[in-house]
Amino acid sequence: MQKLKDQVRYSIHLKFTILIITVILFVSTSLVLLFIVSAKHAFEKKIIRLGISETRSTAGLVQYGVLTKNKPIIDQIIKEIALEDDIVYIEVLDNDNNILSDYRSDKYTILYKDDSSTIELESGIRCSSLSLNDNSRAYEFSSPILTAKIADKEIENELSSIMMSNTIRKDQYVQSQIGTINIAFSLEYLNKEMARFLSICILIVSIVVAVSTLLSIYFTNMISRPIRKVANTAMEIAEGNLSKRVKVKSEDEIGILARNFNKMSSIVQKNINELKSEIVERKIAEEELQSSKRLLQSIIDNTAAVIYLKDLNKQYILVNKRYLNVFNITREQIIGKTDYDIFPKETADNVRMNDIKVLVEMKPLEIEEVVPHKDGFHTYISLKFPFFKENGKPYGVCGISTDITKQKMASEALRKLPGKILSAQEHERKRISRDLHDGLGQMLVATKLKLGIIEKEVINNIPVNAKDLSRINLQFNEALNELRNIMRDLRPSFFEEMSIGDIISWHCRTIQDNINTKIIVQIDSTIETDTKTKDNLYRICQESINNSYKHSGGDTIWVTLKYNFNRSHIILTVIDNGNGIDNIESQFTNTGNGLGLLTIRERTELLSGNCNISSSPEKGTVISIEVPI
Repeated sequence: MQKLKDQVRYSIHLKFTILIITVILFVSTSLVLLFIVSAKHAFEKKIIRLGISETRSTAGLVQYGVLTKNKPIIDQIIKEIALEDDIVYIEVLDNDNNILSDYRSDKYTILYKDDSSTIELESGIRCSSLSLNDNSRAYEFSSPILTAKIADKEIENELSSIMMSNTIRKDQYVQSQIGTINIAFSLEYLNKEMARFLSICILIVSIVVAVSTLLSIYFTNMISRPIRKVANTAMEIAEGNLSKRVKVKSEDEIGILARNFNKMSSIVQKNINELKSEIVERKIAEEELQSSKRLLQSIIDNTAAVIYLKDLNKQYILVNKRYLNVFNITREQIIGKTDYDIFPKETADNVRMNDIKVLVEMKPLEIEEVVPHKDGFHTYISLKFPFFKENGKPYGVCGISTDITKQKMASEALRKLPGKILSAQEHERKRISRDLHDGLGQMLVATKLKLGIIEKEVINNIPVNAKDLSRINLQFNEALNELRNIMRDLRPSFFEEMSIGDIISWHCRTIQDNINTKIIVQIDSTIETDTKTKDNLYRICQESINNSYKHSGGDTIWVTLKYNFNRSHIILTVIDNGNGIDNIESQFTNTGNGLGLLTIRERTELLSGNCNISSSPEKGTVISIEVPI
């Protein structure tokens, strides 16, 4: 593993150092500039104070010479003052700006005087800025030369009063300007002082910067070292070393970050371990799912019925192998297509209307449909029902269709038989077909679709719900039980040797073992009947019990079989305590939902008996059959 410093171009350590040093340099530079400006301002004030003092004192010294017009005295005073090195020149002017006396240094030559920079100082003194020949600067101070004048016009000034020996009162004096003195001071001294001050400031700043840099490196290491530990640990964890932890003992924010990072690493390690276990379990579940799917696919593909599923746009999204073989079509040619792409328009219209009816009524529909084959038209009995998503919204229409063309042809051949016998046989056939479609077929298709959904979840790495697998297993068991029931409902061969009472008792015991409904039986086993009566009474009893435990919702069924000696009749009664039937007569018409009650009545008529069915909501149903021996 490469170290962090090899992978990071500008590490946090370098960034902290640069940041702190930059701040220090900025603060130091700002302070130096502030000190220089302040010092320069202070030095300029000092020069101005010096200039005011020198100009005022010199004006006082030359006052007498100007007043008496004594040029030698003025020259002597100016020469003594001009001995200072920083004086550029001295001028003494009268009120008419005539030069009475002047001194100019050979070292400096005035190049330019900026009158706009002239400022008024105290006592009438003015200060102007000058530019010299060596690119240096100077200040010129100009002060009026004043004398006291007596208010009495006879005495023109103080000197005349002294010479006249007159005593002058203080309030008789009046200030009067008798000339002007100009003194220019070079700022060379100021520049030297500023240079020396600047050198001191640079020295101090250098010391501060050096000390601050050392401190910044020290504190940067204190901050960046634990952060670097966290970063290196994160890199090792990212490379798979989940047991790596940050070793930081500080109690500050970085220490809190390190401890929480360690906690997070522990949680991640725990979750990964759990995820590995879950992956193993998921692989096992996926293998079981694939096995169940293959089993279900084998069942669906090998069933004699045509099974298909359409979405809400009536496009095929699932068909079984039987469908492909019957219509000689490939899966790629039908998936995503509609009936109009496969059948003639008239046939497709009829099929489409049945699909729409299922979606509108939201309930199963059993209907005969005629579709074209190569050898002509075939008739199918189709059970169609809506298929729902997990949220309860319709997903499409599922259909289970069985080819009954041969049965239809056989029915046509039996038209010459008595109408009641033909009707009973036809209803019996429909009942068995309905049981196959509504029971076993629907369970297998629902299980197949559920496995398809779980397969998509496994492919998309969505956790498989164990309840879904349990539900699929339960559906398989229900399908097996349904198959056993259908097989049991077919008349066994040993019925020939049993009486009708023994047959009904056997049937009730067998049913009791597979349902939650309690069956109470009262049978006269001594009753003897012919084969026709025995078979029809058994089917009537069988259909009555099936209707009760499947549809009534009750918890108890009473079955009685007895002999009426007075009328030489056998009486079969089946009673339940379920929900009852709202409109019994509708069950005996073609618009009814089922064929059970109609079959019971027609079988009773075949035996020349009477069928009495009574029911009311929430009070159960009573089926009473009375047939002659």
